[in-house]
Amino acid sequence: MEAVLIIIILAVILILVARRIPLVAREMKSSGAGLLGGPDELSEQKMVKFETPENNGKKKRIIKKIRGVGKKEKKTKDHLTIDDVLQKADEYLSEKNREEAEKLLINGLEIDPYNPKIYNKLGIIYLEQENYGDAKEAFKTALRHDKFNDLTYNNLGLALFNQGRYVEAIEAYKKSIQLNSLIPHRYINLGLTYSALRQYDKALDAYKKALVLDKDNADYGKLIRETQDKIEEMKVE
Repeated sequence: MEAVLIIIILAVILILVARRIPLVAREMKSSGAGLLGGPDELSEQKMVKFETPENNGKKKRIIKKIRGVGKKEKKTKDHLTIDDVLQKADEYLSEKNREEAEKLLINGLEIDPYNPKIYNKLGIIYLEQENYGDAKEAFKTALRHDKFNDLTYNNLGLALFNQGRYVEAIEAYKKSIQLNSLIPHRYINLGLTYSALRQYDKALDAYKKALVLDKDNADYGKLIRETQDKIEEMKVE
């Protein structure tokens, strides 16, 4: 069983190395509920947010390292520990240097191929590059090694949503909310996905839950009013 798992991990690493794409001009906002546009924009403004452990604000479980080796003892060829890799990658990302961040993270996988934080950061890079296929695979791999990580489920939902895989995205968002129901933008993401399926009643319910958690958010209120109008229009049809 362990041999099969190692083969799967190595295959994922090879895919991530092989399928690099150029950076794109549009960038997702890293704080707040970002208002994003683009050719795949829905009729309403798309308000989505990917998550990192830092902006989530929730303490994460310490995952066990393979074969009892502490993470401080594992180092890359440049003598970086996994913590060094993650910190340096964040520095690159803050500078919008995604290419160097990706290279560094993939190097980190060579010494810790089971680290979910690395896969989540790689997934965020691919989301920002609009490389949604690789983003989905990165987030799914992260969840195989940290199956109760609510922020990764949200990020997986974003990748699936942008692939037009709305039913799967809904399930990912629901799982994220089930694990942590206090993050308002997750309800917005869920509502936007329901709206893409023209399930406006469910979308409205999700938006209202978001507004309960963030009562002063004008964008949420606007989404609610627009969705109510759509429901009325459908009654006339």
